[in-house]
Order: sequence, then C-alpha cells, then structure tokens
Amino acid sequence: MAELLSLVLKSDEVTPDDTNPDGTETGAALAHRISKAVLVVDLSKSCIWVHVVGLPLPQLNKENACRIGEAFAGFLDYEISKENILNASPVMRIKAEFWVEKPLPAGFTNNISDELKPWVRFQYEDILELCWFCGRLGHTMLRCSSRTDDEMPLVYDFPEKGYGHWLHASTPLHQTYALTPMHEDTDTGTKDGHSQQFPHTSAKSNGGRK
Repeated sequence: MAELLSLVLKSDEVTPDDTNPDGTETGAALAHRISKAVLVVDLSKSCIWVHVVGLPLPQLNKENACRIGEAFAGFLDYEISKENILNASPVMRIKAEFWVEKPLPAGFTNNISDELKPWVRFQYEDILELCWFCGRLGHTMLRCSSRTDDEMPLVYDFPEKGYGHWLHASTPLHQTYALTPMHEDTDTGTKDGHSQQFPHTSAKSNGGRK
C-alpha cells in the first residue's frame, strides 16, 4: 500500500515578535508559522468514473449506487444515463475512489433471488493501461509481475468475471461504438478493432491457412 507523502516547510528556529509597530505580522513570525504547516497528500487512492452495466431498471437508484461504491475505496457521486453506449438500456455511472495498488473489480453478482443471480459488469472511463491479468492500472499484461509464463487468462472470449478490453468504457456515455473491419494495423498493432496485450494464438486468426 502506498504511504502518505508528507511535505514539511522548514525555517530557522526563531522566537519572533508577533507584530510590527503598525500591527502587521513580522516576517520572522510569518516564517515561524509557515514552518509548522504540514501538507499531507494521500497517494494511495485516486478517483474514477465507472459504468455499471446490467442493472435492471428498478435497481437504478442512489441507494444502490452507494452500495456498489462499497466495492471501491469510497463513493463520491452518481448519475443515470438515458441510454447506454449500445443504445439499449439505462446505465448507472458512478464516481468512486479506488486503491491504486489493488485490482479494479470486474463486476459483482447481483443477488436478485435464489434463482436469479446475474453478473453485473463494470466499465471504466479514461483508463490508459489496465493489466488483463491482475486487474491493476499502470502496466499491461506483458509487463505484469504477478503472472508466470505458463499462465494466460481467457481474454479472447467473453469471460464472466475476467479482465479484458470490455472493461474500457466509451466516453462520453451516450456515444455509440463505431464498428471496425477485421484487419491488423501494422502501425498500432491492433486487431479486430481493439488492442492486443499479447499475440493472437487462435487457429482462426490465420483464416485456416497453414
């Protein structure tokens, strides 16, 4: 866990007179007062906007937004969109604090009833690097220190509770996806319209050619 960064302004130890003859604070007194000031910056947390995809309409409310925020480091704000990025149904958008050194949650099981427990997934706005193996920000899977060479997550299909490109949210929320033809971009190293964190190994990737 990241430690708190404390910035302390120091000055020479003085025993100043408090005021000048005109009643204003002396320079020595001001320096002495500033020397006691401590600025504490919490680098262990940051904030992020999260799309909650898959909640039924009756559950789109502030009470549930606060409860979902408990999956993070703290709930800050929320809003309900009139349409999601696929123009299908409303989506809850939550602003939450998160621990920068912990994995981002991929979603949660919505315990509606004993028979109905659907998976509700999260999508995150404006994240540049999200590791598809450990779920942490700041690096890709190829540089992840948590994985070994013989471990690979299932990212080509759509795993119920895994990490992958589907955790990246469109911004702003009401925009729609522009479908990209299936091809490989030699400049950016992308395939199928989304970036790849490791080479594609599927037998279908070469079109059946040997």
